[in-house]
Amino acid sequence: MRGLTPTSWPGLAADVGNSGGTSVDEPLRVCEAATSALVTSREPGNHDASVLRSSSSSGAP
Repeated sequence: MRGLTPTSWPGLAADVGNSGGTSVDEPLRVCEAATSALVTSREPGNHDASVLRSSSSSGAP
């Protein structure tokens, strides 16, 4: 996770930090620090937001 900024459940923030990342408390996060975008969602209920975001980014209807 070094250098990446994913969203995660608050209980995982320390694990993300211990692996070199920076956790943020957001429903959806697109981290573009890597060679390709890393799309993360905080919990399963946020997957709808993730699908909508990736669909609009890809140009899909």
